[in-house]
Amino acid sequence: MSNYLDSDQTGDDNISTVAQTGGDSNDLYAWQEGNGNTAGVTQADGSSNLTDVWQVGDDNTSTVAQTGGDSNELYAWQKGAGSNNVEATQTDGQSNTLWAQQKGAGSNDVTATQTEGSLNYLDIVQKGSVGSNEATATQTLGDSNTLWAQQKGLGGNETTLTQVDGTDNYVDMVQNGSENVSTLTQTGGNDNSVESLQRGDENTVTTTQSGMYSSITIDQIGDGNTVTSDQEGTDKVVSAAQTGDNNTLDTVQHAVNYNLSVTVNATQEGNGNSAETYQAFVSDNLITLNQMGDDNTVAVSQQQSAGDVADITQEGNSNLADVFQETFGQNNATATVVTTGDNNTVDIDQINTESSRATVDQTGDNNDSVIAQGWGITPSPSTRLVATTEQNGNGHNASITQGGIDNAASITQTGDDHISAIRQEQYGRNANNVANSIQTGSLNKSDIFQRGPSDQNTTNVTQGGSENDAVVSQDGGNTSFTTITQSDIGNYANTWQWSAAASDVTVDQSGLDNRVSSRQIGQRQTADLTQSGFEGDANNKQYGEDNAVTVTQSGDFNESDILQDSGSVLNVASVTQSGFGVVGAVNQATISQYGSNDMATIMQSGGSGNMATITQN
Repeated sequence: MSNYLDSDQTGDDNISTVAQTGGDSNDLYAWQEGNGNTAGVTQADGSSNLTDVWQVGDDNTSTVAQTGGDSNELYAWQKGAGSNNVEATQTDGQSNTLWAQQKGAGSNDVTATQTEGSLNYLDIVQKGSVGSNEATATQTLGDSNTLWAQQKGLGGNETTLTQVDGTDNYVDMVQNGSENVSTLTQTGGNDNSVESLQRGDENTVTTTQSGMYSSITIDQIGDGNTVTSDQEGTDKVVSAAQTGDNNTLDTVQHAVNYNLSVTVNATQEGNGNSAETYQAFVSDNLITLNQMGDDNTVAVSQQQSAGDVADITQEGNSNLADVFQETFGQNNATATVVTTGDNNTVDIDQINTESSRATVDQTGDNNDSVIAQGWGITPSPSTRLVATTEQNGNGHNASITQGGIDNAASITQTGDDHISAIRQEQYGRNANNVANSIQTGSLNKSDIFQRGPSDQNTTNVTQGGSENDAVVSQDGGNTSFTTITQSDIGNYANTWQWSAAASDVTVDQSGLDNRVSSRQIGQRQTADLTQSGFEGDANNKQYGEDNAVTVTQSGDFNESDILQDSGSVLNVASVTQSGFGVVGAVNQATISQYGSNDMATIMQSGGSGNMATITQN
């Protein structure tokens, strides 16, 4: 049997208490027009029931409840300039609908609850011009529930939406104007999703999810935006887009299941951007962060997992990016940072990892780039690490540090104030480490250090014009190769090789203040040093067996000094200097060989105070 109940009140300070119990398809209407009115409405133990409460005026209160039934509908509507309040509850039912709307210039408050049911729908709308709107909604113990809230006004809006212990639930929050705050929580279920849109003013969103296969999507358009997200569980996604003003993003994702992944996708467009993300205890994690303009900052941490990927793009202004990946011996961590303009800085740390790659590409302004791979265990067992950093213009500084086996490092810097440093320390034999540094045009400097019992250490340094400087040190290894090519102006090269069975040094310097110093300790070394023009100076010392040195210097003050010692056998040394001398009349070449089967050649041509000395013992 279906019942119908209608209660109407007009005036102030009225109280209406209405109840329907038992029965299906019942309709209950309560209408109050005036100020300070109170409505208490209850429907119990029935299905397909309707409760509809309307209040027009200021400082009104509605308390509405439906209990024990399915497919029920509850509507609460308030309109007025004062402080209106709605408390609405639906319990123990399926496919129920709860809808609350407040409209007015006052301070509106809604508290809505749906418990112990599935396929329920809860909808809150608050619209006000200057007052403070507050909405609190909770759904518990049910699946496939929907919770939706909208706030629009010039006052201090605040929303708290919570879903507990359910699967396939959905929360959606929309706020337009002014001091918006939103707290969205889903706990104890799988396949849940949260969406939040904030358009203007002092926006804040805080989201929490636990469970698996769930997602959070947040859009913020303008003013003091903040996003904070915490997800516990696996196979989760956070997607956030922030467009303008004081943007901040903070996400935490963690779980205890290594077989599934978590993902963060974030885009920030303008003003005070900052993003910080943390992922732990899950495999194949992905972080993608794009920042376009103004005070960009990114900090990414991925820990105790495998196959992590961090992909960061920064376009303009005060850019900074910090990436930390720690995999505890797991494989395939990848970090990529691309920065385009202004005060760029990048720092990538990959710790306790294998087969990992770090790549940095920066285009303009006060660039700085630091990559560290393989540290955290001493000595480090990390293997197959690859680091690449490429910077195009302005105040470059790039540093790569690698510890482990079979590592490759490369630094390429194009124009202005280059500095480059590469350090590789090996753990274990049968390994090949490679370091490359290419710098062209202006205040070049490069420093490369390789150490360890490797099969082969290889270094290539190529620097174009200006204040060139290159220092390479190789300690240990079966075979060590060094190639340095520097072109005009302040050239200086210093290469040292220790304890290698076979070593090779090739230095080619052209023009102006040239100077080379080379030390080789071991067996079967060769050194080929060529300098062309102006101050020259080449000094090479070899300690070991089967040594060979060739020095060619052309033009101006030339000087060369070669020493082959400590059990040297089959030594060969050759110096060719051509020309001119002066300022104290220099041109001199000295060769000292201590060992057997020595051979020495000195040729000096044209120019001032030539002198040649050969000592063989």
